[in-house]
Amino acid sequence: MNTERNKIAGWGNYPVIHSNIFNPENETEVTELVAKTNDIIARGNGRSYGDSALGTQVVSSLLCNKIIAFDKAEGILTCESGVLLSEVLTTTIPCGFFLPVMPGTKYITVGGAVATDVHGKNHFHKQSFSAHVLEIKLLLSNGDTIICSKQNNRELFWATCGGMGLTGFILETKIQLSKIETAYIKQQNFCCENLSELFSAFKKHNQFDYKVGWLDCFATEDNLGKGIFTVASHCLTKDLSLQKQNNALKEERKTQFTIPFFSPAFLMSRWAIQAMNFLRWRRAKSNKQVEIIPLEQFFFPLDSILQWNKLYGRKGFLQYQYVLPTNNAEQGTKEILQLMAVANDKCLLAVLKQFGKCNDRTLLSFPMEGFTVSLDFKFSPSLFALFDRFDEVVLKHGGRIYLAKDARMKTEMMQKGYPKLKEFQFIVKRVNSNNKFTSAQRERINY
Repeated sequence: MNTERNKIAGWGNYPVIHSNIFNPENETEVTELVAKTNDIIARGNGRSYGDSALGTQVVSSLLCNKIIAFDKAEGILTCESGVLLSEVLTTTIPCGFFLPVMPGTKYITVGGAVATDVHGKNHFHKQSFSAHVLEIKLLLSNGDTIICSKQNNRELFWATCGGMGLTGFILETKIQLSKIETAYIKQQNFCCENLSELFSAFKKHNQFDYKVGWLDCFATEDNLGKGIFTVASHCLTKDLSLQKQNNALKEERKTQFTIPFFSPAFLMSRWAIQAMNFLRWRRAKSNKQVEIIPLEQFFFPLDSILQWNKLYGRKGFLQYQYVLPTNNAEQGTKEILQLMAVANDKCLLAVLKQFGKCNDRTLLSFPMEGFTVSLDFKFSPSLFALFDRFDEVVLKHGGRIYLAKDARMKTEMMQKGYPKLKEFQFIVKRVNSNNKFTSAQRERINY
């Protein structure tokens, strides 16, 4: 087993800490490591934005990356925790199956998807990742291995889904996939002149598989919340041209390129982003037709730029992702946009998604029925005061912050935003003796 000491960070490149990084290659090495090491946290491909997968001792799952079984008749896949979603899709799409819930990148691990209970652009009718997990094989702090599911060891199952790696090391996961006919998506864009129009569009269009909104955070006054609303559904074979029907399940992949170094500040300046926003709006305005595009182009637009996080510069970036219940979401989002309009720190990317009914058995899972907005900012010391003001708005309207994107939340925000926190802590105290599994985030927030 390879071990190294190095600087590591989440996807936002903030904060950066020194860690001992262990790279076990199989279950036996993971078990031996856990038995003799304290203060450890599992880490997948490092795509959580803040410090939830950082700690003094980090156990990488990336070499535990075997697909164990794939039932091509039932669409059930079993794999180790270090398997990337990209690897799952490469295996399953040619057989006519797709992951029911996909986040904005395919470069996260299955274990990370479970631990953060990721959501996608279809939560309003498919819920989050945990809704499609059949079983989890979990290594506990005492060395025991346990199988948990919605039927067996249920408390531990729901504490692990969204539990940020604090219940144990996820060894294997069994997932129920969804059937698809093609590797293509039908999408259509609608331009919305303000926030009210954008929210109305979400509430009006419920017949599609996916919905997502992009906001231009530089728009103000009557155009506050101006954005592009996109709807999409999986293509049927009959939707494709005859040429594409012959290879309906073949993935079309975009050419990828890598950002080799941290970019200078001017590349992500407000003027550069305003120019890109203008071009994006103009393109959407001029093209209102239904488009048929590859799955990858719809789900993972940023994955074609490897290490795109370096575009934000060496100091990194912070994302503020919150959710508000349906009745308060528009007003709360309007208040946050108004705060941003007068702030020195400018949001460079903003995305709006709708959440549907949630499974009330989850304990730290982020979604609630309502709307979530993710806001990206280049790092600056003044951001923390601005985010504190965002917190006040989110709490006033009954919302919370996503742990997988957080790098600065305070304990009070966590306690008020996650009403089942004490229940989660009770379970963790039982299965995580002596706090063997812990993270920089947990130590910071004290949860």
